[in-house]
This record gives sequence, C-alpha cells and structure tokens, in this order.
Amino acid sequence: MFRSIVVKFWLAIILLVILILVAMGWVMSRQFEALYFQQQWNEMSSHGRELAKILSKNHDRGLIQREINFWGQISRFKIAVVDTKGVVVNSSDMEHAPPGSVMDPPELAQALAGEEVIFKRYHQRFEQDMLSVLLPIRQEGKVTGAVMLHSPLVHIYDFFDRIQKTIFIVIITAVFLSTALGLILARVLTVPLLKMNMVAKEMAEGNFHHKVEVKSNDEVGRLGNTLNLLSTRLNATLQDLEGKNEELSRVLNLQKDFIANVSHELRSPLFLIRGYTEAVLDGLAARGEIREKSLHIVMDETLRLSRLVEDLLTLTRLEKDGLADILKEIPLDSVLEKVYQKFQHLAEQQEVSLVLEARRQLPLVVGDEDRLAQVLTNLVDNALRYSPSGSQVKIKAETIDKGVQISVTDQGPGIPPEDLPYIWERFYKVDKARIRKGSGIGLGLPIAQSIIKAHGGRIWVESKEGEGTSFKFIIPVVVQ
Repeated sequence: MFRSIVVKFWLAIILLVILILVAMGWVMSRQFEALYFQQQWNEMSSHGRELAKILSKNHDRGLIQREINFWGQISRFKIAVVDTKGVVVNSSDMEHAPPGSVMDPPELAQALAGEEVIFKRYHQRFEQDMLSVLLPIRQEGKVTGAVMLHSPLVHIYDFFDRIQKTIFIVIITAVFLSTALGLILARVLTVPLLKMNMVAKEMAEGNFHHKVEVKSNDEVGRLGNTLNLLSTRLNATLQDLEGKNEELSRVLNLQKDFIANVSHELRSPLFLIRGYTEAVLDGLAARGEIREKSLHIVMDETLRLSRLVEDLLTLTRLEKDGLADILKEIPLDSVLEKVYQKFQHLAEQQEVSLVLEARRQLPLVVGDEDRLAQVLTNLVDNALRYSPSGSQVKIKAETIDKGVQISVTDQGPGIPPEDLPYIWERFYKVDKARIRKGSGIGLGLPIAQSIIKAHGGRIWVESKEGEGTSFKFIIPVVVQ
C-alpha cells in the first residue's frame, strides 16, 4: 500500500499541512502571549505612573487611600504603597496586603533606587502567579517609597487556554479537510505519472510508438513532453545505429593499426640490429671501416628503440602519476630561448627561417621546465620536418587572461581535415598526406598533449591544407 505514489503523495501533503499548522499555532500562541503581556504591562505602567505622580504631590493618607481604592476599582489591579522599608502604607487589598504589613520583594531595591521594575512570578502572599509593576515615588527629588501594582495571571492563562483550544480545533478541522483534498489532489497529479510509467515500460521493451497524452503546461505536462521527445530521439538513434557501423569499423581498424605500428617500430630496428650484429660475428664486417659503420647502425637503432621505450614509459607515467608533485614557478623566457637556439642550426641547414616572437619578462607559470621544453622540442621538430625550403617557422608567446599562450606555426602542406581528430592518438601518422623530412614514431603529439594536460592547460591545432599548421597551447600563470 505504502509503495503507491498516490498514497505517498497524500501522506506527504497531510504531514506538511500538520507541520505548518502546528508551527503556525505555536508561533501565533507565543505572539498572542507576548502581545497580551505587553499590553498588560503598558496599562499597569501607565496607571502606576499616574498614581505615583499623584502620591508625590499629596501627603494626606486618607486622600491617598481614596485614590488607591479608585484606581484599584477602575483597573482591577491590586495596589499597595510602601515606604522605603517595604512597610505597606496604603493598600487596595486589605485582605492580602493590609497597612502595616511588610512587602519587600527582591525587586523593591531597584524601585527604591529610582527604576521601574516589571516581573511575573508566584506570590506567596496572594497564593497565585502575579504580574507585578513597581514604580518609585519621588517627593522633592527624593525617593520616599514605591507603588506596587499586581495583576493575577489566572485570567491571562484562561485566555491563552481558550486560544490554544481554538487553534487545536482549527488544526483538527484542517487535517480532515486536507485529508480529503490531499487524496483528490494526489490522484489528479499522479495519474499522468502512472501513464508515463506505462509508456516508459514500453520504451524499455523497445516499443517507441506509444506517446503520453499531455493536457497541461505545468511541470507534469513538460515531463510528458520530454518523455515523448526522448522516445522520438531514441527511435531515431536506433535507426541511425547502422550508420555508426562505419565508425565502429574505423575504431577497430585504428586498434589494429596501433598494434601493427608498434610491431613495425620494434621489428625494423631489431631486424637491423640482428643483421649487422650477425655480420660482425660472422666476420662479414671484418674490415675496420665496414665494422665501424655496422656498429654505428646498431647503436643508432638501439637508441631508436630506447627512445621508443622511453616515450611509451613517459606516456604511461604521465597518465598514471601526472606532474603535480614536481610543478613549480618557472620563467618561460629561458625555455623558449633554449629551444630556439637548439634548432637554429638545423633550420639554417634546411633553409628555413626560424623566428622567436616573444616579449621579454613573460609572467611566471606553474610547470616543469624540462617537460615544457620537451613539448616545444616536439612541436618545433615537427614544424621543421614539414616545412619546405624558403618557408618560415614561428615560435610565438603572448600573455592572455590567466595564462601564457605559445604557438608554433609552419608554412607546410597542412593536415587534411579528416586526419585532424586523430593526430593525438598514439602512432597515428599523416605521412601519406604530408611530405616529411625524416621519420618519426607517432608519439610526439600524444606526449605533448599529456604534458600540457598535466600542467592544467590545453593544446590544440589549427591547420589548412596548402597553407600550414599552427599548434597552440596555454599554460596557467602564477596567481599573485
């Protein structure tokens, strides 16, 4: 029973109504109590001040007694006048506070000190809770006594009891009404949800032809429209799955190419190393010149294998551990200058103009100097390999919002649009579309991307066939 959304919604409405009404009842009761007490205090204080003013100007005890009796009758307060020792001089209540008796509550000292005192508590003399006001009587600037006004709290308590009973009756009535109205409202609001649930079950079974009948423009109606839209789009998605087979085949082929590339990159140097090593061992490369050439080839291929293994290990370390533990504040100026000087001679040999365009004293960045130099080295090396003689390769650094942007731009053949999404994949090469000087293993760009991501930056490429390519990346600056 309690699993039904109708019952849950109905119970939630009833509980909410009860909580609201109880809270409102309590707040209203407290407000009424505070307001009533405040009115009573104000009235008692007002009468007390008038009486104190009269007593301060009059010394006739008989006249004073008549005044007290008069004020006691019109106000229904119990009034007593005491001297500085607490002895009752005049009283409107001869039974509980006859003249000559002593009334010295702790608050009397404050009244005799010239303060107006208001308090409520149980009075032993009156045998009930009383609201009391004590005011000083001044004659010729000197306090000669005090006026005490007492009002029984039983009338106030009776009034509050009536208010609380009325609030309780209102709460009970509201609960009954909310029970009936809540059940009706719950059914009205949840019936569309139950219908949506049926449509959702049909969708789970692959039937997308059922639709929700929307009759309103509220949240429930919008939910129905969303469900209908979801059904339509899922149906369209299922129909488009056949068109995705080509993409899936491309991914599978890419995986096969990855394995083939790794195998090729390992097989070629191993084949050469084995061949020349056997030649040396068999004595076919016995002469000094041939033997030295063979050993150089073996060394070159060994270094090539080492670079391949090191690049793969670098990628693995970056993806696993990142660079957070070694990042520090570094200047980019020195990194740019070192890479620029490193490739200056190679650029001259290839008749390519290598240009460094960066303002002095770039802001400090958070990074690792060696890794950033590795990124720049990869990008500049690629740019020079793809640049024809007479062209230009530009390294540019500029400050942007919260970072430094560095770009390496060449005037080579560009990258075909269909290859751009895949250049960051391991061993992916576009040599078939670009004339490249030298050979690479296709790990430079993936390593560069991993390094920049580990720095909290981003790297991207902009390229047009026949116009050149520009690799750009952003490194965050040190926050001052």
